[in-house]
Amino acid sequence: MGDKKITMETIQTYVRLDNEIHMMEIKNIRKSLKMKEDQLKDVQQTESQLKTHYKECQDKTKKEKADVDDLTGKGGQIQASLGKAKFDQQMSKEQAEYLEALNKEELAKKDLEGITKQIQDIQAEIKNLTPEVEKLDKLVAEQEELLSSIFKGDYGSQKENELESKMDMLVEKRNRVGVAKYKWTNGKVLLQHAVNQLAYAVKKWDELGKLDKSDTKTMYTMATESRNNLSAAVQNLQNTQKYLSNIQFPYCKEDEIKTLQKATANVLTSVIEKDFRSASDEERECSKQLRIERLRLMKESVEKDGGTCNLDAILSQLEGQEEINDKQVEQELVGLTNADDVPGSEGSSKDMPPPTPMPLKDLAPPPSEEMLFGNINKLKDQYTKEKSEFTKVQEMNKQRLDQGLQEKLAARRNRKKRVQEE
Repeated sequence: MGDKKITMETIQTYVRLDNEIHMMEIKNIRKSLKMKEDQLKDVQQTESQLKTHYKECQDKTKKEKADVDDLTGKGGQIQASLGKAKFDQQMSKEQAEYLEALNKEELAKKDLEGITKQIQDIQAEIKNLTPEVEKLDKLVAEQEELLSSIFKGDYGSQKENELESKMDMLVEKRNRVGVAKYKWTNGKVLLQHAVNQLAYAVKKWDELGKLDKSDTKTMYTMATESRNNLSAAVQNLQNTQKYLSNIQFPYCKEDEIKTLQKATANVLTSVIEKDFRSASDEERECSKQLRIERLRLMKESVEKDGGTCNLDAILSQLEGQEEINDKQVEQELVGLTNADDVPGSEGSSKDMPPPTPMPLKDLAPPPSEEMLFGNINKLKDQYTKEKSEFTKVQEMNKQRLDQGLQEKLAARRNRKKRVQEE
């Protein structure tokens, strides 16, 4: 024993210190702080990689956009040298590459924003834990000083020495088990989120086949929601594997996650946007032919009345307008694939590395055209029916041209109005 006189106050001080230390050690704050500091180093390294990848994606998008603008600006010269068919093929290729670059840039931006938010959350947790650990260190030092003054720097007995050593070992054991419990609990939560996000993505993808396919905006919104949830699910799966890095997962291994990442990137660039561009090309071509036919009819009418009409200048303007429309469609596609505008797409998105190219044979089969755009044969049947009706009306109009002219114009306007409303 030491020279210090032990009083009731001394005992109460020891009991208070011991209780406070015990309550704080139960929280396992030392291990928690160490784990968060290690986690912060890991995600900061990932953030650095994602910043580099995002900058590469931005540069790629600028390059592809410049290629499209250059081809559009020199459209007349290039079309004259290549011919319309080859020019259209080249333009379609450049636009496809530009849209793919835009989609990858958007995914890279979301990944970077997600990891930045994760860093902020970890830093906040470290900020909250640090004062707690400092307080615990202060209490332990105060207790050691008290015990040292009581026992004069030695142990009170051999039993006290043995019990303290055993206590240190048990505290370490409990801390290790506590860390494991923390990791498995968080892994379970992350996996549940991933399962829910995968289910929601599949649900939205399935609903695409039930949409009115004239509602292109809703179709793109659903496709983007599906993609965003697939991306979030991948990120949560990867974070689970970081928590449980020493566990061999039976499912969702690294190669399977890479396949899912590739499928996520392809939802828009390889399926929706490709088919939408094809539909847009067909619509523009038909629109062009319709305008040419109407101009021909107008020219005939002018010449019938003894006037003259030169369509070359007008057709030249038509070609220029077609190039402008190409650019407008491109801008519309960019807006429709903006994930930030999709309701309900916010959530627990975490880190996800850049997509890795995978062979097509490793990917799930893409949805059929009918799933994406509905029953095409039904639209063809409707077109055939309307064409037949138009032929009948045309034959009738030949017999009553003067009397039925206004009726025909009114019918055409009404039909066009119904199509627009549908």
